[in-house]
Amino acid sequence: MAFLKKLFGKDPEALRKEAEAFFEAGDFGSAKLTFQALGERLAEGPEDAREEVRRRIADCQTELVRKQLAEVDRLKERGDFEAAMDLCRSTIEMADGLSIKLEVKVKADGLMEEFTRNSQPEAGPPSEDEVFLALSGAWSEEQAEELLSYGNEFRRAFLSLHDGKADEAREVFRKLADEHPEALHIGLELARTLAITRRRAPGSGTPTEDEAKAEAKAALEEAAVLFRNYLEHEPDDASDELYATVQSELAQVVLELGDPKTAEECLIEAADATHEQTYGHLNLGRFYRMQQRYDESIKRLELAVEKMGTVTPDIRVYRELGFAHRDAGHRDEAIDCLKAVVDHQASLGQFDYDPETAEALCALYLETGKKDHKEEAANLYRHLARGRNVAGRFGYHLQAGKLLKELGKKPEGVRELHAARALAGDDAARAEVDALLGVAPKG
Repeated sequence: MAFLKKLFGKDPEALRKEAEAFFEAGDFGSAKLTFQALGERLAEGPEDAREEVRRRIADCQTELVRKQLAEVDRLKERGDFEAAMDLCRSTIEMADGLSIKLEVKVKADGLMEEFTRNSQPEAGPPSEDEVFLALSGAWSEEQAEELLSYGNEFRRAFLSLHDGKADEAREVFRKLADEHPEALHIGLELARTLAITRRRAPGSGTPTEDEAKAEAKAALEEAAVLFRNYLEHEPDDASDELYATVQSELAQVVLELGDPKTAEECLIEAADATHEQTYGHLNLGRFYRMQQRYDESIKRLELAVEKMGTVTPDIRVYRELGFAHRDAGHRDEAIDCLKAVVDHQASLGQFDYDPETAEALCALYLETGKKDHKEEAANLYRHLARGRNVAGRFGYHLQAGKLLKELGKKPEGVRELHAARALAGDDAARAEVDALLGVAPKG
């Protein structure tokens, strides 16, 4: 109480200096109390001064949250996951109203997943119940009430959809939507299957190309109507994330129907609705890149980088930003972004790199002509040759072999070239490898 009496006895400027001194010293609790006292003194003052004080109070609260997160990490490292989760849950409440709240929620979700994995080391494939629960876990109360009311018929179709059987799901969703014309969420599920299958009903015979195009256009148009109907009548308890998802799905449909202006409007709505997350900014940035609006793409993706935090970086953002810089002709910036993606995967022990990212990075490395970049490219090609893109392995081995020989690493280069020769698909490919190996052509 004595501390508070002292605070309220000081003039505003003295309080401000004292609060900033506490903040600089890392005593964020005292800084917050002092800023709050300053806010009381400025209650009748100018709005801009009061807004600055509110901002500094939020800064203090954010730093207090960061301290809690550090303690969460310490508990996790000690193996005390339950205590870490309890502390993380209380920290979410501390972070209410702050941009750092999403970071705390991500950490809490990650702790729960890790705790669950550690608790069930021998878990087998998930059951149907577990899959359905995982897929429906984020439904709002109204969404769950509607969709669960359709019983096992809907449940089986919903699981079929997520098992790649969209045609089967569409027929069930169509039947349920016809039986419940005012229901929103079954219409939403129907719209998704229409967009996936590009059909409104079961096919009969083999359609001509023109018939297939007309059917796809009609299916997409119906999907757009259903998506718009949901957005116009969205329930009050719907999440911002669902709203953004539907706007993004509508954007994809109208873009395919040849309406990029409306698609952009939808994606802006999605980004605004989830402004503190990366999802909407990423989709809008990708859209701008595909429209060759590179400056807008880069600006939007850099905003996504700011929003992602440092706990769980969204590597998709760096990847897309790298492609945007590449397409804009910013080679060095593109290299930095794409290398960040590859380095992040390597730090997790994942060396089966995304082919599109790694290939783009190799091409940029080779453009520079620098020796160290050629070495990096050779190493990437060797990793790619052992990765998921089986069809590209011949080319990867070939490129690695060429580069290694050029760099003076002949034995390694020859090994890669022999690996390429073993995968050569025709005489011309074998002849190309033989020329690099110095083997005289037969005949």
